[in-house]
Amino acid sequence: RNLAMILEPPTREELRSGSGSWGAAGCRIKRRLVKAEPTNFTMYDCNLYPDLIFAAYVYIEEFRNSYDGGISRPVPVKVRKTNSFQYSPIVANEPSLDGLLVEYTAEQPVGIAWGMAVTLVTARRANPFLL
Repeated sequence: RNLAMILEPPTREELRSGSGSWGAAGCRIKRRLVKAEPTNFTMYDCNLYPDLIFAAYVYIEEFRNSYDGGISRPVPVKVRKTNSFQYSPIVANEPSLDGLLVEYTAEQPVGIAWGMAVTLVTARRANPFLL
């Protein structure tokens, strides 16, 4: 779906058919029985990305298939990154020819980290906005 289509809610036809939905077939519901009580469903195989904001919609109607039911308001969906920084990395000592001490705090209690030192020229190629 292009950006203009994302800003508009899906149509009743799109919601019923699953047209334009994100992810695999398990990431949508079809023809679920509705009762006037709290209801939930699980969507799976969605392949959601942490850098994007998604919206979930639900459409309900009666049994006549007349396409005159109600479309829910958009429910924002954002997947948290698997890990990030609670405190960004800093150089925590006076660097020497032998090395330096980098200190940071991760958000999640466990994870894996990588790090390296590069020349400013290498860093500027990766990020031209560095001073």
